[in-house]
Amino acid sequence: MDLSEKIEKKELICLAGIFIFVFAMLMDHTYVVAMDDSATLRSIGTYSKYLAYFLLCIKILWDQYDNRNIISAIAYMGIFVIAALFAGEFNFCLFFLIYVATIGCDGKRIISVSIFAQVIILIGSIVAALTGYVPNYDFSELTRKRMGMGFAWCTTAPIVFYFIALGYIYIRGRKFKWYEAVMLEVINYLIYTQTNTRMTFYVSTIFLLFFAIQSLWDNPWRIMHVFKWLWIMMPFICALISIGITIMFDEDSTIWLKANAFLSGRLNLGFDAIKEYGFTLFGQPIEWVGSSTLNTSLYGYNYVDCSYLQIALNYGIIALIAILTIYSIAIYRACIADDYWLVFVLIFVLIHSLTEPRLYNFAFNTLSFVAFAKINCDRNKERGRNDIIYNSGA
Repeated sequence: MDLSEKIEKKELICLAGIFIFVFAMLMDHTYVVAMDDSATLRSIGTYSKYLAYFLLCIKILWDQYDNRNIISAIAYMGIFVIAALFAGEFNFCLFFLIYVATIGCDGKRIISVSIFAQVIILIGSIVAALTGYVPNYDFSELTRKRMGMGFAWCTTAPIVFYFIALGYIYIRGRKFKWYEAVMLEVINYLIYTQTNTRMTFYVSTIFLLFFAIQSLWDNPWRIMHVFKWLWIMMPFICALISIGITIMFDEDSTIWLKANAFLSGRLNLGFDAIKEYGFTLFGQPIEWVGSSTLNTSLYGYNYVDCSYLQIALNYGIIALIAILTIYSIAIYRACIADDYWLVFVLIFVLIHSLTEPRLYNFAFNTLSFVAFAKINCDRNKERGRNDIIYNSGA
């Protein structure tokens, strides 16, 4: 779909809701909001999210759905509500409203408004930090030399950029050129020099190189459809690998200790979390203690960075399977649409989630929103048809 085409009112309401929601969610991670003693800004952010939910509900009530969509939405909502109740986090189930609201909306428009909100926050925070409007917090006491760049934690800026870059590549698709990858890598490197976030920097460089190479081929995805079911099962493969490796971690093994050091202690923290909390079907309340400008001590630190393990422990195995299924649906529909740019954008989301808790964190990662949205079918357009792959997956 051409992004310049006329937008229906109900889709415009959905896009406005998503923009407000992502903007408010990411604002919570900025230094200004984190250090707001009066909590005024946090209150504004909370009411902004309520406004976003209200707009999304208007779109849902305005729209019409077939029986299959209604049954699927009810089943998913039930899973998320139960997980939210067991985990003691009501917002967890409200997030699913976004998926329902995106049905019938254009995927690229959804990602466009999401990354627009992220770009505003990212640029605003970095400029504010570099000009001295807000402190560029130095986290050297907790870790190596790393700056906050206007955010409450040093990894926020590079991770936000990671998802902005992936979203941009999805929007551009086959129009993406190698020199755009070079420009994105320059920005990636500049952020890295300030934040020293190694894993995100390395993975960002790898996917930019990967997509730059694909952009040089006339038919870059010629053989990718042969492995379609491998890509579709990739969410479950990543979950099994990450959780399985953590379970197998051996504190007495030199090899495992080296792997743990390479991953900045993630294996040990995950292993300890499994021992302390264990796995449940429907989740449990867990108070994750991480580092930020609000907590500059490592005392009691128990934060699990692996998305798959954190979701499994906190929200339960059933909720994890539901979220993985959403990603599999998105990849399946992208394969049907012959949009392997989107397929591999989502795969790089999954890879990054092995070491970062952003698989289901909409302040950073909104790419799974395309799971039930419209996806353009470039292959059919080339055949003289103007088909769109809808939420039905047909």
